[in-house]
Amino acid sequence: MIKNYKDKCFDKVNTNELFNVLNNYINDGYNFLGMELFSFKVTKGNNIIYITDQDLDYLDNFINLTHDIIKPDFNKSQLSLISGIINNFNGKPSFDFDKKIFDKKYKRIIFLLLDGMGDNILERLDNNSFLKKHYYKSGISIYPSTTAAATTSIKTGLVPLQTGWTGWQNYFKEEYKNLILFNGKDYYTDVP
Repeated sequence: MIKNYKDKCFDKVNTNELFNVLNNYINDGYNFLGMELFSFKVTKGNNIIYITDQDLDYLDNFINLTHDIIKPDFNKSQLSLISGIINNFNGKPSFDFDKKIFDKKYKRIIFLLLDGMGDNILERLDNNSFLKKHYYKSGISIYPSTTAAATTSIKTGLVPLQTGWTGWQNYFKEEYKNLILFNGKDYYTDVP
């Protein structure tokens, strides 16, 4: 649920007030998960709440971004869609897929990947928008749900554990470097 909030800059925040808000959540049985950008992350049951600098003045002006905790399910992820495409072209799918999407053999399939597009963004679109008019259903991302891991899973049809691509950059002990996987450059020096 998103509520109205006042415009405030993080550097003007009364940190004591922000910590008081966090403390109230902890006293109400929430667990502190850490910080993400300029917000605290707490959880209770199946909910994650982000407490931001906009949350001051307590519940009257909160912008609580509450999300259900979603566990990975590769049979309902983009790997399911890739399996449907593989099956469409007579390959052997690795995951279950929606038979309604692939109810006939297609000669050509266009797969459009919109990085960062989720239900929360789609819900904000006008009902007459192209994406809303052609929306069928949502899936869940692979895990970890990073751009590098998801893109590689889509290109290969494999889970990140199989590809080894779990993030934008990984440490390679043979090279003694953190390398950006997509371009093979050193993460810190940009040297190939």
